[in-house]
Amino acid sequence: MFGRGTYFLWCLLSFVFSQNSFASDDGISYTIHHQYESTRALGMGGAFTAVANDYSAIFYNPAGLARREDGELNLSIGIGTSTATTKFVQDIQNAQINGATDDEKTSNILGVIDKSYGKTFSMRLTPLSAILARPKWSIAIIPADISLEMTPHKQVGPAVNTRAYADTTIAYGYGTDVPWIEHSRLSLGFTGKFVNRGYGSKAISAIELAADSNFLKKED
Repeated sequence: MFGRGTYFLWCLLSFVFSQNSFASDDGISYTIHHQYESTRALGMGGAFTAVANDYSAIFYNPAGLARREDGELNLSIGIGTSTATTKFVQDIQNAQINGATDDEKTSNILGVIDKSYGKTFSMRLTPLSAILARPKWSIAIIPADISLEMTPHKQVGPAVNTRAYADTTIAYGYGTDVPWIEHSRLSLGFTGKFVNRGYGSKAISAIELAADSNFLKKED
C-alpha cells in the first residue's frame, strides 16, 4: 500500500493476443473505430468510462487522472484477428503456392474468392504502445496502429477490395478536482491528441494475387 504523495512506478509489459472465433464465418471488423482500446475496457464490454482510473484513463475519461495517487507505465503489444481471417489469408497463399502455372494459380484463387464472396475479413496490429500515467497527467505514444480489411467481390472481375489504416498517435491528458465544490468531489479532465493517419485502398485482382499473395505492401 502506498500513501498519498508517494511515487510508485509500475511497469507492466503486456502481450495481448486475441483470437476470436464466431458462429459466422465473416469474422469481426477491426477497422479503427476507437482510436485506442484497452484490454480492461474490452473485458468489461466497454462499460468502462465511469470507472476509468488506470493508465488508459487518458483515452476513456481523463478526469480519472485527478484521482490517481501513484504512477503507472504500460507497454503493450496488440494483435487482433479471427479464425475466418487467418483461414482466408492462408487459403490465398496456398492457392498461389500450389499452382504450377500462372493460369492454375489464378484458377485456384478464383475458387477461394468464389467461396468467400460477400464476406469481410479483417485484422488489427499494434506493434508497441506506451502510456505513462501520473497523478493529474498522462502521456501516450502509439507509433503504429494498423488495421487491414479485405472484402472479396465480383463487380468488374473477381478481386479483393483491400483497405488499410496506419495511425501514429501522441496524446497528453490532464485531470484535476474542482476546488469550489464542497462536500463532494468533482473532477474535470481533457485529452489533446495528434494523430497522423496513413490510408490505402486498392482492389487486388485474382491475376495480381496469383503473382503475389501479399495483400498489404508498403508502397500502397
